[in-house]
Amino acid sequence: MHISSSYRGVPARRAQRRARGTYASTLAGALALVLAATGCGDNNSPGVDAGPEPTPDAAAPDAAASDLSLVDTAEGPVRGTAEGELIAFRGIPYAAPPTGALRFAPPEAPAARDQELAADAYGPGCAQGPSGTPDFDPAETDEDCLYLNVFRPAEAGTYPVMVWIHGGAFVNGAGDAYEAPRLVARDVVLVTINYRLGVLGFLAHPALSAESEAEASGGYGIMDQQAALAWVRDNIAGFGGDPDNVTIFGESAGGHSVLTHLVSPASEGLFHKAIVQSGSYEPTQRSLADAEALGEDMASALGCADDDDIPACLRALSTEDILAAQAASTYLYLPNLRPDLLPQSIAAALADDAAADVPIIIGSNLDEARLFTAIQILQTGVLVPEAAYRDAIAASIGVPADMVDAAVAEYPVSDYGDGADATTLAVSAVGTDAGFACHAATQAGHLSDGNATYVYEFADRDAPNLLPADPGFDLGAAHALEISYLFGAEAEVVTRGMSSEQLAVSNAMLGYWTSFARTGDPSPEGSQAPAWPSRNDEDSLLSIGATIETQSADSFAEFHRCAFWAPATTPAPGVN
Repeated sequence: MHISSSYRGVPARRAQRRARGTYASTLAGALALVLAATGCGDNNSPGVDAGPEPTPDAAAPDAAASDLSLVDTAEGPVRGTAEGELIAFRGIPYAAPPTGALRFAPPEAPAARDQELAADAYGPGCAQGPSGTPDFDPAETDEDCLYLNVFRPAEAGTYPVMVWIHGGAFVNGAGDAYEAPRLVARDVVLVTINYRLGVLGFLAHPALSAESEAEASGGYGIMDQQAALAWVRDNIAGFGGDPDNVTIFGESAGGHSVLTHLVSPASEGLFHKAIVQSGSYEPTQRSLADAEALGEDMASALGCADDDDIPACLRALSTEDILAAQAASTYLYLPNLRPDLLPQSIAAALADDAAADVPIIIGSNLDEARLFTAIQILQTGVLVPEAAYRDAIAASIGVPADMVDAAVAEYPVSDYGDGADATTLAVSAVGTDAGFACHAATQAGHLSDGNATYVYEFADRDAPNLLPADPGFDLGAAHALEISYLFGAEAEVVTRGMSSEQLAVSNAMLGYWTSFARTGDPSPEGSQAPAWPSRNDEDSLLSIGATIETQSADSFAEFHRCAFWAPATTPAPGVN
């Protein structure tokens, strides 16, 4: 339900937030479209042929092993479902429902139970507004949403663990949208999670900070993720997972979350490897004061600004009223700075060599922003006209207001041909380079100073087009299109347009990702796929396209004009 509600921003940042709000809604809708093509439409996919032979690293099966579908967790027993070559456990609560007094509060442990939990159905996704693509929104959403899902091989053994953090601009998405039978078939345990979103996950307010032991508020969605990782640490051994070998990975907002965990002191020790997929955008977070100011405006829009007990007023509101006010807001939801969770921005922490000492894969897609441009075109019905070029650049994520005119000159429309789609391609290039590619390059450079770092660019410009209609221009290797190369059953991704050559690339990616989870080195021993050099040893990255080959970091930076964007991607000394 939508309720008309005005939402005033902090005046000095109103225009910037409006542009970012356009991006956020487009990003959320874009991600919802992509979910349907990841194999997520079938939530009961059995394991399938994983292509090239997986590299086993499991203990020998124990003939006397008890029923692997029954696991005794710290909260009580759970029973999963055998599905071919894997066993699935769906809808396991990892925290108490974040409702009532726990709304706008850190997560707490789930209640213990004596009875066996039938983990045979997904829990609801976290409360969220419509993404703009209703066919792909979660079937059920609720504030009681802190559930996770575990998929393990059907054979007894001890396996590396991969925890997937979903994307969706921190306002949409759910863990149940991702099943990966081909990943699990390569002898890993996969965990997918829900976490609080939007206002419910990221609202800061002075009154909420005042009641907190940390004297801070916001970032509850990140705390949820940390609670899920703590649950994995304490329970995953019962599911055949190695609690001392946990890889976190995520795409878009999920990748941004991975970066947050890399620099958050509260995430220390909860994971051992990290993969960042297209998560490098907006690495300079809001200060607590700025986030609280936005929260005051939200409280005003919700009718709580003058209440004697603002936290109680906010907790008494209906979910529908909160989501309606969120829909009327215009800013991008992100974790804010707070001393206990994120004392420094991602950009500043990486520049200060303050990341967790774990191996890292980090990358982006060749044409990230084409997906967002395409979604806007499908909504408006027209390609970006050249007369609107400057305004479109000004609304692109990652473009500072003082660089808009220079960007117009740096990216002349004539460089993108003389067709009707030239301006569309040009503005997409700006958004790709400023919002994603050059941030990823900067972050990879900092990370490689202290971490084993592997860098990639997904570059298959013929990747299956996942949009419901033709946007009128070539989508290329757009944002999120690599997801179907990792998730979904083979039959599903082939049905959705993946060629045999692309399936081979997909299998190579599965090999890289699972080898990294197993050993910290993405090049599987004995693999026929090209070796992936570390950024520490070579100033290069892996280009994953129709073919897989190494590319110099210099050529990547030149293609994406990272020297031009350096003022926007390099934090000034002392800036948090």
